[in-house]
Amino acid sequence: MLTMKQSLIDTGVTAIEHREHFSGTQERLVPLKDADISLFTPQEIELINELIAEFWDFDARRITNYSHQEFGWKMTEELQDIPYQSALESPRSLAGKPLAGFCATQSRRIPV
Repeated sequence: MLTMKQSLIDTGVTAIEHREHFSGTQERLVPLKDADISLFTPQEIELINELIAEFWDFDARRITNYSHQEFGWKMTEELQDIPYQSALESPRSLAGKPLAGFCATQSRRIPV
């Protein structure tokens, strides 16, 4: 994550902005360029807009608590990468499959 963040800053795509937030200062990553939405299908853009609307009022604690109810978070050991494939799986879809094997083969970092 930090490598990607630094890469975005170094290439001028984004910058760090400091804002007062409650009793402290928040470091925020802000875009310096518009997103290239031509990379997405109309259905993907619609889904993104729906998710933004659904989670708009969530603060960090609330979105963390919500995400920790997701199957991928529950099936992954502490400090391990959550497999991307877990978004498409559920305990029922993995019935009879070795969970350890699923985690070991699916948990991969995307190269930057």
